[in-house]
Amino acid sequence: DFDKALEYYLAAQAEASDPSALDPTIQLLEDFQTAQDYVDNEQYTEAAAALKQLQNWVTDPSSALYEAIEELLAEAQAAQSDSEFAADFQRAQEYLANSQYDQCAEMLDTLDADDTLTDDQKSQVADLREELTKAQEAAQRQEENQQQQAEQKQDFSSRMEELEQRDLQIASAATVEDELALTAGSFESWDALLM
Repeated sequence: DFDKALEYYLAAQAEASDPSALDPTIQLLEDFQTAQDYVDNEQYTEAAAALKQLQNWVTDPSSALYEAIEELLAEAQAAQSDSEFAADFQRAQEYLANSQYDQCAEMLDTLDADDTLTDDQKSQVADLREELTKAQEAAQRQEENQQQQAEQKQDFSSRMEELEQRDLQIASAATVEDELALTAGSFESWDALLM
């Protein structure tokens, strides 16, 4: 209980004949508490820096403080890794939601390359990659459908123009019978096209 230890060291310092002798220990405990506060406030970079500095000062592996520093540093690094994963994963989700498939794939590749991911995180990345693949396939199908529709519209327009040109010949028919035959043929052609 480093809080209580610090409290007792401060009380002992007040009564000590040489109060400065306890300064290094008090400073170590205060620095550890500062690092703990950083972790509690999700300031993992600052916590890791403070704890690494403490590792340089506390070198006795049998010390309770040494073990606590090791544990808190591991916790801070894991939390920082989780925090970075969460931010990158969210960015990948946003890319997917905004149909930015290339950026999403790049972010997922980056996450895949991280060998510190947990099994759960790897599973999340795999699931999002599957969503990306489905979205890309759907986008490809939509693009193909749009292309096909554009081609059909163009074909329909060309056939309409062709029939309109043939209809102009009706007015120049030599006889009424020819005009009726051309008109009947025109109706059949238009009917077939519209069908």
